[in-house]
Amino acid sequence: MDTLKHHLRLVRPAEEAQSARLESAMNGQPLSAWLKTEYPRLASGIPEDITTKDFSGVHGLAPHAEARLVECDDCPSHGGRCVERIENDSLFRQGRRPYWDDAIQQISDRKCDKWDDYLLYRQLLLSGVRDRQATMRFSNYEPKHRSQRNGLEVAKAYASAFDRRRTKTGLLFASETPGVGKTHLAASIIAELLRTGKIRRAQFEFVPEFLEKIRRGFDNPDEYGFVVDRAKRAELLVLDDLGAHRTNEWVREQLLILTNERWASGLPTLVTQNGNADECNATLGERAYSRLVSDLRGVPLKGPDGRMR
Repeated sequence: MDTLKHHLRLVRPAEEAQSARLESAMNGQPLSAWLKTEYPRLASGIPEDITTKDFSGVHGLAPHAEARLVECDDCPSHGGRCVERIENDSLFRQGRRPYWDDAIQQISDRKCDKWDDYLLYRQLLLSGVRDRQATMRFSNYEPKHRSQRNGLEVAKAYASAFDRRRTKTGLLFASETPGVGKTHLAASIIAELLRTGKIRRAQFEFVPEFLEKIRRGFDNPDEYGFVVDRAKRAELLVLDDLGAHRTNEWVREQLLILTNERWASGLPTLVTQNGNADECNATLGERAYSRLVSDLRGVPLKGPDGRMR
């Protein structure tokens, strides 16, 4: 009993001081009206009949909650605003959205609906997928031609059946015109496999840029080894825009080294290509092309250029 009395002697003055500070800040306004003015985002979830006593204990946390909710409102579609504004993360962790929990009469937080999307977005960037391509999904692919609808179904089925230990074949998305969604489907497959945990990491390479990185790496053996080995060993490799580069014996040799290693290791590759098989054969060279297409299912795509609006 003496302990309880001592506790009450400490707590009651503290509660009274908190209530006094809140009433001073309200400056004679009703609490519900003051909350809507001072903390409009947080107040949207607070009952109208809340009392000063109920709110005074969390008054000091309210500005931090409102600041985080402002950031949440400014968050991009893929999430991550709270990571960019890390200085405000001392009270609310990244990926957490504050709210008023009426059951416990407290400001609490819960995982943001966008947090899993943001983690996937980061995985895609680490896999070499560019910012715009990192938002590409099966759900936002808009087929305009029968072949595109078929390509979407093939891509979905491939991702659904994919097994990291057993899948050795890949897909070749090919068209004779640009803008039909080849890259979109390849990026969507990577996103789905990462989202479902079927792969830990992929490697996405825009072929002309990939070859340029190899050229630069000749002057730096460590960089050369990193670029080439990463592509050789990736659980899933995407070679984007094969053929959109100048061809010579050096190019054919580099692509042969890469395709031969992946073919021998039974590692799957996705390829997007403009042009027909003869053009691809001329680009890669006969041996590299033979290694590559032996493990690829062709997915021809036609339709209007989706980039032209």
